[in-house]
Amino acid sequence: MARNKKEYLADATQGVPMRIREGRIAEYDGAHRHVWPELIAELQSFGVTDYSIFRRGQSCSSICAFWTLKSCCANWQLAM
Repeated sequence: MARNKKEYLADATQGVPMRIREGRIAEYDGAHRHVWPELIAELQSFGVTDYSIFRRGQSCSSICAFWTLKSCCANWQLAM
């Protein structure tokens, strides 16, 4: 796998809608105040550069920005 920045693009993003289970909002909030360092390291190892969660009540949306291989993006564009 390529490891120099010339082989990557930084403009890939992905969003995921989620819903917190009934009665678990306090637990959810507490867990997200103290994200495990190993989880952050794992996300970074996959090229994640930014990860945000937006919540209103039980509804959430996460937005993730990440580095992606140019060849992967090029293949995607060809397929589209």
